Amino acid sequence: YRSHLGSCGNLLESILRGRSPSAREVILQADLSTTNLVSAPELLERFTFKLIGCAAHARRPFALYEHEDPVNCAYMLHLFKGIAIHEQRLDVHGRNRQNVLAVRQAESRELWEEIRELAMDMKAKWSKATKLGAGARYIVNHYDRLTAYLDDPRLEATNNLRERMLRTEKLIEGSSMFRRTLEGRFALDVVRTVMQTAVAAGVPVHGYLESILRADAEDIAAHPERYTPRAWAADRSSE
Repeated sequence: YRSHLGSCGNLLESILRGRSPSAREVILQADLSTTNLVSAPELLERFTFKLIGCAAHARRPFALYEHEDPVNCAYMLHLFKGIAIHEQRLDVHGRNRQNVLAVRQAESRELWEEIRELAMDMKAKWSKATKLGAGARYIVNHYDRLTAYLDDPRLEATNNLRERMLRTEKLIEGSSMFRRTLEGRFALDVVRTVMQTAVAAGVPVHGYLESILRADAEDIAAHPERYTPRAWAADRSSE
């Protein structure tokens, strides 16, 4: 997490510069905002990007501005809830290629077709200058990217987990006053990276940090791979 680099797009570009050119195919799921997309010419030449939309982002305007069009928004939210229920049921019954495609290419696709039809109706009703008009146009214009996950079991309907992690990052950043200097931002990046890596590994942050700070510094320098959150957790589970 390199906060001083700027937007998520800049972060992604910095990561891709270290990616092997032989791994040419890159799938990028985001809210499709231009600031979150790759724009560097050398990266666009090295890699082929497949853009995937986020159903949660497409749904959001209709939840925020439901009061402006209660009937249409309520129905739109109902349809998106159906999409979410299908994904939840897949988690309950177990995901494999056959199950995922069976559900997504039948029930989920039917819901998405209804979503597009409703979006077309709302597009005709609401100006693109309004939030609901913009939301309806977003669905219509990005329909293929929003529904790409229906044909690929590896993909997800939303990138909610990643956004929630970034939201935590913003809260940490907002409460860290020393971030106003470049040195402070580097220090903050180190702390945030350690914390989020521990969270992603399912490791208690306080216990992990306390153990690492008490460990032998020379051994850490010689074998840093033994002290990552995941390695630390594995070592504790074997004791």
